This record gives sequence, C-alpha cells and structure tokens, in this order.
Amino acid sequence: MCVAIAIIESVMHVLTRLSACRSNGNAKRCRQIHGRHVRKARTPIWTCGPPESMLSSRRRAADERGTRELLERDGTSNIRVDRHWAGNMTETSASLNILGICGSLRKGSYNLGLLSALQDIAPAGVTIDILTSWDDIPVLNTDLLDEDGQPPVAVKRVADLIRAADAVIFASPEYCYSVPGPVKNLTDWLALPPHVNALRFKPTGVIGASVGPGGSARGQMVLRATLMFHDAIVMGKPEIAVAFSGVKFDPEGNLKDEATVELLRRYLSDFIEFSDSTRARRLDTLNREFVF
Repeated sequence: MCVAIAIIESVMHVLTRLSACRSNGNAKRCRQIHGRHVRKARTPIWTCGPPESMLSSRRRAADERGTRELLERDGTSNIRVDRHWAGNMTETSASLNILGICGSLRKGSYNLGLLSALQDIAPAGVTIDILTSWDDIPVLNTDLLDEDGQPPVAVKRVADLIRAADAVIFASPEYCYSVPGPVKNLTDWLALPPHVNALRFKPTGVIGASVGPGGSARGQMVLRATLMFHDAIVMGKPEIAVAFSGVKFDPEGNLKDEATVELLRRYLSDFIEFSDSTRARRLDTLNREFVF
C-alpha cells in the first residue's frame, strides 16, 4: 500500500514539473527531467487537407504545369482530390481509331452528348466514330443463327465495326439499376461465337450519364460484369458517371458543363495510354483458349 502511494506521488510530481516547464516555455529543461529523456513533441501533420498557404502554392504550381486540381470542398480544412490531366494530350500513338457505342437510342441522348464531347476534345491522330443506329438488331434468339453458327447480318455489321476499331467506349444510361435492354441484347449477340467474339481482348471503356444522383454507376457495374465474359480488356479508372444530367446538357443533348468536360479530357488521355499499352500486348484470340 505504501509502495503504491509512493509511485502515485512520484508520477504526480513528474506531471506537475512537465506542466510547469511547458507553461514557462523552457523546452530544454522539459527534455531532461530526473535524468530521463522526454521526447520532443512532433509538429502536427494535417490530415483533412493542407493549410491554406500550402494549398495556394500547390494551386499556382498546378496552373504553371498545365494540370487541374479539383477540390471537393474548399477552405482551410478542405478535403482534396487531385485529378491531373495532360492538358494538350499531344503525346499519343501515331493513330488510334475508337468506336463509341451509345447505349441510348433516343434523339438528344445525354450519353450521345458524352461521346460527342469526346470527339470534340480528341487530339490529333485520334478519331472517334459513334455508333448510334443499331435498333435493327433483333431480340436474341439462337434460332436466328445460320448454319455456321453466325448471328444475323445486323449483328455482324456491328461486330465488324468493333473489330475494325482499335478500341471501344460504351456510353450508357442506367435503367432499373442496370443497363437498357438494347445494350444487354447487343452484348449478348456480340458474345457469339464466344472464342472469337468481337470484343475479346479489345481495349474497352465504360462511361455513362443519367438523370439521377447515381450517374449510371450501378448500370456501369452491370456492363463491366458482362464484358468480363467477352474477355474485353476494360479500363478500371478513372470512372465517368455523370449525375443529374438534365442540368449539364442542353435540350439537344450537348454537354455544357465545363467540369464534366475537364473530367472527359482526363479520361480520354488515360484511355489513349491504356489502349496503346493493351494493344502492345498483341493478344491472339485464335490461339488462346476461351474459358467459360
């Protein structure tokens, strides 16, 4: 009992001396008390965001090197997300032909507007053709396959366009937590025959816009899962899911939101690099086994 009381008194004495040292500002004395070294406290590290002075210098540096910093919340305690993009995207392969497939068949489609915006910002050497008319594809029915197991002519036409392209970008809205029926119907047809399907080993991107707060995110997850069956090489990030599209496009479906245009610029820059690296692998559809 006496020993415990002695220990408590000793601890209280040390704490009192430490408190007195800190209040008097005697740092040297605080580091040496009763022959025991007390580690000096480290400078606090910001966790939610840099100080405003540091942020301002980062902003200036970003402007000088041609990047953009998108801030989710501004202020001294900002939470910050850096999305750097190659401003002019001049360093590309000699040529890249991308086929854009719009998942909405209506006129003035927001997703058609996304693909059109990509056309407008595409750098030299990159062409983007948009497939908008494919409503002649019948509902999937294997009875429509010919004697060689080939799909109808309308499906072959789309498959040939995909094979001729260096890469493909799907832009689709979200319907009922999934993709529109025509998109699923198209991808089902394109899976035939599986081992030589047009999307196999094709560099592929998935983007989308919807009027709701999710911005087609759930629909994109479904489409990505479907493309896994095709053995398409799908770029994971960055993701483009444009929410509340009604206020970001004009009545004709043209994208008017500058922040979204900047995200598309970053996306296209990364997709070009992704496509070049994927094509460099030279994956052979004929000599590689298709695993179900």
